[in-house]
Amino acid sequence: MDLSGKKILICEEALIDQKGHFQTWIRAIRQMHLDAGAQVFVAGNEAVVDDVRSDLAVLPIYTVNSWDQKKLGSLPAWRRHFRVFAQNWRIFWQTRKALRAAGPVDALFFTAVRVHHLIGLRLLCMWGLGHRFKKLTCFLLTSQAEYNADFTSFQFPRRSGLIALVLKSFKRLVERGSVILAGDSHITCAEYEKLTNIPMTLFPSPGSDLRYVKTAPTKGATVFTLLGVSTWDKGIDNFQSSILKFLERNPESQATFVLQWSVPCQRPDGSIVEVSEKLRSDHRVTYLERRLSNEEYATYFRDADFIVLPYRKMTYFNRISGVAVEAAVSGKPMIVTESTWLEWAVNEFGSGIAVPEGGIEELCAAIERCCEERDSILARARERMAVARDYNSSERYLSLLW
Repeated sequence: MDLSGKKILICEEALIDQKGHFQTWIRAIRQMHLDAGAQVFVAGNEAVVDDVRSDLAVLPIYTVNSWDQKKLGSLPAWRRHFRVFAQNWRIFWQTRKALRAAGPVDALFFTAVRVHHLIGLRLLCMWGLGHRFKKLTCFLLTSQAEYNADFTSFQFPRRSGLIALVLKSFKRLVERGSVILAGDSHITCAEYEKLTNIPMTLFPSPGSDLRYVKTAPTKGATVFTLLGVSTWDKGIDNFQSSILKFLERNPESQATFVLQWSVPCQRPDGSIVEVSEKLRSDHRVTYLERRLSNEEYATYFRDADFIVLPYRKMTYFNRISGVAVEAAVSGKPMIVTESTWLEWAVNEFGSGIAVPEGGIEELCAAIERCCEERDSILARARERMAVARDYNSSERYLSLLW
C-alpha cells in the first residue's frame, strides 16, 4: 500500500520504556507506515526513557499512565471514578497538544483504549474530527466480560455500563467510517459487539513481517522452548511438571527443553513455584534465569523446534499472544491451551497441538507425540507459514486501518 503524503499520529500514554508490549507494537506500526511512505508521529508519556524516545521519535506528551495505578482497587468508589474522569480530561487536552505539534493528520491511532480514554476521545471527535484528524482508530484490548468457571458463557458486570454508553455514542461515526473500533482478538471483538451492538474491526497482530525467523528446523535433538516472563498465568509450572513426567517415562530421550524463568513464579495464594533442582541438574534442560536481550531472545526462538504456550484461561482465554504469532509466521509448531484464542490461532493460521488447561498428563503426551511425529508436524508448520504471513501481514494491517 502506498501511503505517500499521509500523516498518522500514534498515541499511547503508557509508552515509557522497553518493558511490556507497548513499545513493540508501536515500533512495528510505525515501521510499516514508514515503509509505506507515510509521515509518522508518536505521542508517549513525558517520562519516556531516552533510548525509546530517540528510537521512535516520541513526543513526550502524557503526564499520567493510568495502566500503572496499582492501588486504585483499594480506593473508595468516588475516588476511582474521579480518577477515571480526570484521566479522560487529560487525554482530551494532552492529545490536542500532540496534534498541535504534529499538525493536522489523516489518522489518529490510540493503541490501547479503555474507559479511561473513551470520553476524552469522544470530546476530541467533537472538537477536531474532519479538520484536525480525518479518522480515529480506537484499539480495545481489555475484556469487559466475566466468564463462568469453564469459560462457556459470560455476562457483563454493572461497571461495564459506562463504557457501553460511551461506545454507543460513536455509533454514527463508526457507520460513516470516521471511527474504527478495533481489537486483535475475535473473542473480545464479539464481546464488545454484544455489549454495544456496534461492529468491531478485527486486526491482525502488527509487525509480523519484521519478526519472523528465516531458519530451517534444527537437526538432532528436538527442542521445546517456553520464552517470556515466568508468570503463573503462562503455565510455566505445568510445563516444568510435564517435563519431569516426560523424562521419567522416557529416560533415554534426547529431547531438550528451554524455560525462561526470569522472575519468581508466584501462585495466586502468594506462594512461589520453585525451580526443579532435578531438572536444573539435567543437561537436557536449560533454565534462563534472567531477562533476555533482543538478540538472545531471537537466538533461543530460532533454535526452538516447538514453542510451548500452556497459558491459563484466566488471562489468556480471549487474549492474543505475540509469541504465538511469531511462531506461526516463522513456521514453528506450538503446544497451546485448548478452547482459547491460542487454539483458534493454531487452527486459523498456525500449526500445533492443543491440550486441556493444567493437564500435566496431556501436555506430557503432546511432548511425546511431537518427538515421535516431529518431521511431519514440522513440515505442516512450514506449509502453514504462507497462511500465517498473509493473515498477519503489514499490507493487511494497513488495509484495515486505512
